[in-house]
Amino acid sequence: MVHHYGPVNCLAFWRSGDLNWTHIDVANFTSGVSAIVYHKGEFYSMSHCGKVRAYEVAGPNTSDQPIVKTRLVVEMDEYSFNPHVAELSGTLLLVAKFVKSNSDNPYCTYHTSKFKVHELDIIRGELKEEMKILGNLSMFLGNNWASCIDSSKFSGVKPNHIYNLFIMDDVQQVQFVRQLGLCHH
Repeated sequence: MVHHYGPVNCLAFWRSGDLNWTHIDVANFTSGVSAIVYHKGEFYSMSHCGKVRAYEVAGPNTSDQPIVKTRLVVEMDEYSFNPHVAELSGTLLLVAKFVKSNSDNPYCTYHTSKFKVHELDIIRGELKEEMKILGNLSMFLGNNWASCIDSSKFSGVKPNHIYNLFIMDDVQQVQFVRQLGLCHH
């Protein structure tokens, strides 16, 4: 289990049988950690600037400090606001959210203009072609989490849509539903 905590990006993990949480040193990671997800035996983190890192945690052993191997998997080429990493049907996705200034609305300084979703090739360390459709699936994005669901199993959830939920200044807001790649205001 990995825990993302604290006011300054802190990571720690705990394994079955461990007495305490073990701190993962992320002090040298520029732009910190914005999200973390478990995928195929490893933990993956997304930084605020779009760097995806893999964390391989060794199994229980007799040493005082468990071994954590960290590697940079991929880095986004274009700047986006609050990128996300998510798992969808056994694949790892990188979700980039792009924003525009909204000077007409005094209560909201920006709005989401579009999303780009790419499958992440974790072996080659590269992004595959941009995904244009999610099919019957829908994605929910929070400040530091992302989740994909089968929309046919939930009433009121539209297929092929990204729901952008975020908290700003202690006020929870839900932005309008965004269809993948498009914006509906």
